[in-house]
Amino acid sequence: MNKLTVTILLVIGTTIVSYSQQTTTLKGIISDTAEKKSLSNSVIALLRASDSTLVQFTRSKKDGSFFFPAVSAGNYLILVTHPTYADYFASTAIKDTSIVDMNVIPMILRSQLLE
Repeated sequence: MNKLTVTILLVIGTTIVSYSQQTTTLKGIISDTAEKKSLSNSVIALLRASDSTLVQFTRSKKDGSFFFPAVSAGNYLILVTHPTYADYFASTAIKDTSIVDMNVIPMILRSQLLE
């Protein structure tokens, strides 16, 4: 009787944990608009839209790609910064466990923006 109770509780606990951790992945590529080259070492911050709290951050790889592996459902702001480029802001809503692809995020040189 004791082993059966422990087994049932273990199955119920595992099921609850698997349903409560539904996350998705968020990815994209940072690119220069003028020269069409990928930008490495850009900082990408994922902020909660309601209060701008930092949730996660990462840097883009050599090919300009970035990846957030476990993002919970909700509304977010994405902030991309690079020393010689203007900051980029975007908002996104994550609703399910699919992969959200931001595709190519265009970055404009600060010097071009000021002209």
